[in-house]
Amino acid sequence: MRRVALAAVVLAACAHAPAPAPSPIERVAGHEAKRVSLSLTDALGEPVRLGPGQPRASVVVFMSKASSAESAELLRKLDEQAVTAPIDQVGVVDVARYSGFVRRIAERRLRQSLEEGRVKRRRRRLALGLDASQAIVDRWHLIGDFDGAVLEAFGVQTEPKHPVAFVVDRSGAVSGPYYDLQSLLGAVGAATGSPASAAHSGAAARASSVARSER
Repeated sequence: MRRVALAAVVLAACAHAPAPAPSPIERVAGHEAKRVSLSLTDALGEPVRLGPGQPRASVVVFMSKASSAESAELLRKLDEQAVTAPIDQVGVVDVARYSGFVRRIAERRLRQSLEEGRVKRRRRRLALGLDASQAIVDRWHLIGDFDGAVLEAFGVQTEPKHPVAFVVDRSGAVSGPYYDLQSLLGAVGAATGSPASAAHSGAAARASSVARSER
């Protein structure tokens, strides 16, 4: 009798157990493909959509204080090589260690970095005679990941020592991670339908020259 009663309790508990929450990244059965669906806000309070409904392919680069210099170099070269590519560029900074008053300082610094980055992108495009409108320049976003949720969604370890990049296409399909520029450019070409490193080589060479003159 006790065994029957125990079994009934177990079955009842199983029947009312809530279904697990779906992961932001879905693995497609039989494939390595991943899909993401995230609605985020950048350091200036602007919405950033990663997943179905995003306006264009996005390059997402994860970084930390330890990888800041290397990440800045990767992002600069990416913008030079893919200066005319129809993509959004999203930097995600691991700032989970900051809280309270220190968090406000980090948020202010993120805003400044985002504004400065957009100024550099505008200057680069003006020097090349390319579209430097606000809509184009504002395709660069910087997000502070204070709770680690974005890193977790993409499977990136906390405080990455090197930049880690992904490409998210308009359907939310994720490719990556990528750790070098050429692999990343190849993924950008696949997501946009045009090889970024080849189709824009002339503009990329001029952008590189502009970058050297700015240093």
